[in-house]
Amino acid sequence: MIRKIILNTICIVLFVSCASSKKNNNLIYGVVYDSSGSKTLSGVKIYNGKKYISSTDFQGRFSFINSFEDNQLILKKNGYEEKQIILDDTNSLDFVRVNLESFEDLCFLCHEYLIKGDFDNAAEILSRIEKINIESYEYALLMSVYEFYVNNYDSSYIWLCCAIERQKSNTVQLTEFKKLVLSKLEK
Repeated sequence: MIRKIILNTICIVLFVSCASSKKNNNLIYGVVYDSSGSKTLSGVKIYNGKKYISSTDFQGRFSFINSFEDNQLILKKNGYEEKQIILDDTNSLDFVRVNLESFEDLCFLCHEYLIKGDFDNAAEILSRIEKINIESYEYALLMSVYEFYVNNYDSSYIWLCCAIERQKSNTVQLTEFKKLVLSKLEK
């Protein structure tokens, strides 16, 4: 009888300690898509802090057992904006759907903001693009156009020279834009 009471007590203590543990040992599974949500992304690396956990397969799927104190995940893929997500503390299976913004999509969005004259949002998008590929022709050109629109002609010219240097072939549009910027500098 005493054995039974001790065994039951041990089982209850183990159950309560497991149930109240801060670790979340759930199966986490999900899919990573591009920003449109129509194309899955393979080869996305998933980290918990600096620790590598998993990568997405050829269909953008991933799964792992969440046994981390910190429920923050970081998703990384070349040519895409890094994304951080927080897993909630549920007791069931967790499905995660993530959309990553591509470099090209952010460049297009920045271009749209510049056309509309929304320079605050354009600047915010430029700071996001910078984290993906600061050495690109597209980033330098967008910076040049942005600086031109906000009347920073010296900076616009410097960024334009960077864009021309980074572009494989010197296009007519860049040459014409360079003339426009130089005309503003001469004033």
